[in-house]
Amino acid sequence: MRLGGSYLASIGAAFIAGAVLGWLINVTIFAPLRRKGNELLPLIATIGVSVMLQNAMLSLFGPVPYAFETPYSQQVFRVAGTFFTLQSLIIIAVSTATIAALYAFMKFTFLGKALRAVSQDRETAGLMGINPNQLIMLTFVLASALAGMGGAMLAPVLVLTPRSPAHR
Repeated sequence: MRLGGSYLASIGAAFIAGAVLGWLINVTIFAPLRRKGNELLPLIATIGVSVMLQNAMLSLFGPVPYAFETPYSQQVFRVAGTFFTLQSLIIIAVSTATIAALYAFMKFTFLGKALRAVSQDRETAGLMGINPNQLIMLTFVLASALAGMGGAMLAPVLVLTPRSPAHR
């Protein structure tokens, strides 16, 4: 958006950037830890990755929050005494379409069925010819992509302000 692009295109770009970041984090941090066989190591690494990402964004963008404006946040509609911005309606529409697509993917595709099998019993799914590591990678990519998309949609709506010293 800051570069003059479309808000809707930025949602797609955030989806792709999130997917790439999820893939990168899985390949560099979580996949090697899973190979060690200890289930506690990835859990501890999750906390470390969270702190690392928060501090990376803090050093990259600074502590002052940015306010994002879109042309859609100024257009207000009134329906039965309730006010909606076009921004809110876009968020609802994109979220609904994404949930429907994710449901259809998980319910009707081979990869979705394989993901459900791996989540129930990784060893048995592996014996059935499913590669659990590839599906765990897919899970990381999908979750990160959806998180990126959600952040892009909510950035114009939620502006987090730093806490003043009086509120600490």
